[in-house]
Amino acid sequence: MFKELDFIERDDDGYIKLDSYLYEKYNRISIKNNPSIEIIDSLYIIEINNQKYYFKSCKKEAAIKEILADKMLEYIGFNHANYDLACINGEYGVISRNFKKDEYRYLSGDELIAQYYYVVDKDADSDDLCYDKYNNMTDIWDMLEVKYEYHPNKESIVKNIMYGLNEKFIFDIITCQRDGASYNWLIEESDMYASMAPIYDNETMLDGLSYDENKNTNIKVEEFNDERTEYRNLDELRKYLNYSSDYFVDQFKTVFDSLSPKNIKCLLITIEFNLNIKIDHKIKESILSRYNYNYQMINNVLNEELAKKR
Repeated sequence: MFKELDFIERDDDGYIKLDSYLYEKYNRISIKNNPSIEIIDSLYIIEINNQKYYFKSCKKEAAIKEILADKMLEYIGFNHANYDLACINGEYGVISRNFKKDEYRYLSGDELIAQYYYVVDKDADSDDLCYDKYNNMTDIWDMLEVKYEYHPNKESIVKNIMYGLNEKFIFDIITCQRDGASYNWLIEESDMYASMAPIYDNETMLDGLSYDENKNTNIKVEEFNDERTEYRNLDELRKYLNYSSDYFVDQFKTVFDSLSPKNIKCLLITIEFNLNIKIDHKIKESILSRYNYNYQMINNVLNEELAKKR
């Protein structure tokens, strides 16, 4: 949790009461016309003690899943954004620290796709591109090769970004995400270096179990059709296991073993301890039951596919 915000009180459910901070600092709680708050789409960008935070409103289960994903990513050592519970002006959700560095530029997957097609076709209209179709590791690799073709550190840059993208792919598969769209991941670059930005926005973890496969926007392994075909979590895992080198297969197995249902239950208990709360029983059971189900399905695929390689 955000220890630097301990001076702001929390409510009984563990949410940081940003209204109390606003009232103490500005003698009012309204976010309208507040110089320390910027509103972009549905995000509130709040500056507290010279540090920017992003607040997004979401339901309680989504908020707990975002906090849980933070702890899971920390546990396996993947670069990620940090989250805490917060409420402001009657809205409940999560707050995250701004991870963007002043000396770096940030390029979304959508922007990478648009740039690539402008190089290939000067008359390409970015509004007409099917971004979801190109949100796959095969096409992204090609795009990176073109983008950094003349960069002196091209080889290490492409490798770093693809390794980071691979980590996001692994995490999205294990958590059965549904919103790993190309607008939802970033490349962090300076003049001499580039890599994947921290993994962020995981409130839809486990929602892929009941989501329309035609609308799931997760990163795929490949896509050879004119339009994006259905996304099926286990099918993408099968392709990944068959196409990847032993290094990446072993990485998947290591992460999978680390994020066992038993460890997820322990992480939820840790969250309760850190926030001094009890997570709603229905929310906890919903998360654990769906995670257990997805974990067993993945385990079955792992056993089947790895048996073929023996």
